[in-house]
Amino acid sequence: MFWYSTTCKCRNITTVGICSTFVFRNALSRSVYQRYYCFFRTVTVICAIKHQRLLLVLSTFHCFKHSTMIEIVSFGVLLAAASYYILRGPDLCDTYRKFDIYQLKGKIHSHVYGQHIASDMVPRELSRYFETYHLYYQPLFLAFHGGFGVGKNYMAEMILDFFPQKTKILFTAELDFPHEHLAGKYAKDVERRIASTVSECHVNVIIFDEVDRISDVVMAGVHSALKRLQEKKKMPVIILLLSNGNSQDINNVVFTNKLQRESLNLHNFEFIQNGERWYSSEKWMNTKVVFVPFLPLDKGHVTQCIWDDLRLKRIKSSPKIIEDVIEELTFHSQNGFSYSATGCKRVSEKVDLVTL
Repeated sequence: MFWYSTTCKCRNITTVGICSTFVFRNALSRSVYQRYYCFFRTVTVICAIKHQRLLLVLSTFHCFKHSTMIEIVSFGVLLAAASYYILRGPDLCDTYRKFDIYQLKGKIHSHVYGQHIASDMVPRELSRYFETYHLYYQPLFLAFHGGFGVGKNYMAEMILDFFPQKTKILFTAELDFPHEHLAGKYAKDVERRIASTVSECHVNVIIFDEVDRISDVVMAGVHSALKRLQEKKKMPVIILLLSNGNSQDINNVVFTNKLQRESLNLHNFEFIQNGERWYSSEKWMNTKVVFVPFLPLDKGHVTQCIWDDLRLKRIKSSPKIIEDVIEELTFHSQNGFSYSATGCKRVSEKVDLVTL
């Protein structure tokens, strides 16, 4: 991607410049024409070495052997401006190469509660993807699985907000694909929407909410759109598959495992991935789908969400307000463990209700 975007920019500059000198060749003296040609030849060399971030001081003084001081200074300013434009980096197409895994990890750890596995996995997978993207030009598939309100959509938005240049495409099963008998039409609509929305110089984030309720026919349209895009353009694409379908299996692991919650890792949940229909590599352009489990939230995690909401709304917190909000929420018990039925999803509305 880096070399691709660089050569595109360089090719545009040199093509316009050299063509301009040919157009006005008859209007220029031969010596002036030769100087312009020398200038754009120099720019071409600068373009060729941009990917190494080196700017060689090229010996081009022979171009100005019989030039006046004003001509030499003018050409120098022009060459400096072109060099800055070419070498200033990163340009829009290279912004993803400045991905800072530690900055994203810190942001997630500070705002997403009770998800130590996802908080470690997601930044790491994104970092690995951007480091190797130029080798494969394949999309990245992240599958977020867990119950309601445990942070899947919240983390998806944090990923999206992290990139300054991005394009978001959101599909929700209930809103975008409500009728099963129209799956063929939906597949074409999805393919058309993806093709018309993605941007070559953005990080493209495509979110499928409630993916467990989306038919194979519709997802085949996604596969077709991505395949055609990758054949024509090279751009980073992140596919987020959000599902509530395996929440009970995830909860059972948390509540029946002898390990402490914080000691659980991805290996404890692998059996869920192995039984999922979304993880066939053939389905996703022979690309691995990364399974990311989101764990149920207990009262301690929900309390942290309440504090955050109170701070956001500039409401002074107190133990009574916290307790009143907790009382408004529904908690289930399993094997002696208590967890929120809706995670943190309904915290904000309950804070409004309690503090009115």
